[in-house]
Amino acid sequence: MRVLWFVNTPFTGSQIGAHIAGGRGGWLSNLAGLIREDVDLSVAFVDPYANPRNKTGGITAYAIRPSFWKARLLARSLVNFRSIHEFKISQLTDIIDISEPDVVHIHGTEKGYIGLLDPDLGREAPIMVSFQGVMSSFAEISISSYDRKFLRAFWHDRGGRLASLLPKRLIGEMRLAREQAKRERRFIQFARFVDGRTRFDREVAGVLAPNAHYFHIDRVLRRPFYAQRWNPDSLSFDVAISTLSDSLRKGFDLVAAAARLILRVRPNFKWRIAGLTENSMSVRAARRLLGKDYPEDCFDFQGKLGPEALAESLCGASVFVLPSYAENSPNSLAEAQILGVPCVANDVGGVSTYIDNHKTGVLVPPGDALALAGSILSMLNDPGRAIGLAAAGRRVALERHDAGRIKKQILNAYETVMSDSPISGDARRHNEGG
Repeated sequence: MRVLWFVNTPFTGSQIGAHIAGGRGGWLSNLAGLIREDVDLSVAFVDPYANPRNKTGGITAYAIRPSFWKARLLARSLVNFRSIHEFKISQLTDIIDISEPDVVHIHGTEKGYIGLLDPDLGREAPIMVSFQGVMSSFAEISISSYDRKFLRAFWHDRGGRLASLLPKRLIGEMRLAREQAKRERRFIQFARFVDGRTRFDREVAGVLAPNAHYFHIDRVLRRPFYAQRWNPDSLSFDVAISTLSDSLRKGFDLVAAAARLILRVRPNFKWRIAGLTENSMSVRAARRLLGKDYPEDCFDFQGKLGPEALAESLCGASVFVLPSYAENSPNSLAEAQILGVPCVANDVGGVSTYIDNHKTGVLVPPGDALALAGSILSMLNDPGRAIGLAAAGRRVALERHDAGRIKKQILNAYETVMSDSPISGDARRHNEGG
């Protein structure tokens, strides 16, 4: 079976080999390593610097070079240009023609890949689309701490770098999210096959892609998170941890507000922040918003960590906290759960599929810093309860992220998609003389 993926993150030569050998890549690269012996896998992605085509570890990589990418890169450095990653649909269809897949799998609805769903293209290869984020929902999420005036005035990018010479305001990024949502709604309605892993994305699919067959396919995590385990002795420390990317939707403003409240009760409380630094946009925004109330000495900003270092940091914390305003199936939460760390999370999107409230963790009303602080303190004040919730969460996570089970899920989905196609890939290749 030939399968072609379109992905948002580059899979280039040496990276593929490293991902397969050590499981150090993201969840998609680990999934590729899991199925590469069962399917003839090709992966396409946007990367103007990579070789247009190469093969490593049994996986063929196709690098898409965006049209006018140098001009776009220059424009992006000067103004809040929408994206340097725009490409022509013909570039995607050319890759399909070359690779002759039995199944095309688009990972994520955020990028222009979903333009392949346009019925006017008349493509024969069946297409399955994975819900990762749901832009039609996420773009409209209210970030309670920041009003529109703040978003218009705040410089999310201070410039002074080759990739971004001039500063840029945050409102441009918000507009981009709305444009992604518009494109998602335009094309996903034509999908015949979609996959996801939460009640949230299944219900969203019923609205956005009402005629599509939905497959439940869980995520395989990075290997170090299966190998390590949280030590309950960590509860003797007043240390929370969050794994965040630099987006306002990830909720660092809530982290700062909750930390300020916790410090009134536990003056020695510390909060590790993996993924961010003191100069990250979301940290600067929260610092400006809170002013003198910002808890400057509370945080340990760890920046981007490799999987081993992140697992070690998680295992040394008392509680994991997910403060996001919008999520579907957060890997950060899954990684903490499978290590057995007690978890507190905002009840948004698909998070309630991962946490059964007060059974495998604690859910908090989104945007409520007081409730978030209270739930964290409840974990620190009642170690027995925290340990019980953590153990239950780990049992569920080990089953949910079992690699063998996930491999069966995705291969069964591909078989179903291929069998539903009016003409198989082999037949297409035969008819075309391939």
